[in-house]
Amino acid sequence: MYPLRGRGRGARWLVVVGCATCSEPVPLSPPPEPASITISPSHGIALNLGGQTSIGVVVRDAAGIPIAVIAGPPLAFTSRNPSVVAVDSTGRVSAVRLGVTYVVASLPTATRVLTDSIFVAVMTTLDRLP
Repeated sequence: MYPLRGRGRGARWLVVVGCATCSEPVPLSPPPEPASITISPSHGIALNLGGQTSIGVVVRDAAGIPIAVIAGPPLAFTSRNPSVVAVDSTGRVSAVRLGVTYVVASLPTATRVLTDSIFVAVMTTLDRLP
């Protein structure tokens, strides 16, 4: 701090902030490459006819550490049997007719496409899965 001279009451100070060893910008490390995705919930889904639920996806790096929870592009959801369940781009699953199928989440990376799937049963009663 350096005192400043001037008129008026009270002290005036100039504060100089600097970093002697920070002459060059510090490069930021790139984000970790996604290594796997996991659909949440991790167990199968049972729905009544006409019912809806949402699924999410957790993205993990090579060490298994979660790096993101995402919905929407570039993440894509598809139903293996759209006549049984429909799924939209946000992971909203809708039961269309009685039956069973899988919903698949896929995430393209620079080197491959990561996928995970979840079993979905559409039933008239929710007393037990097939």
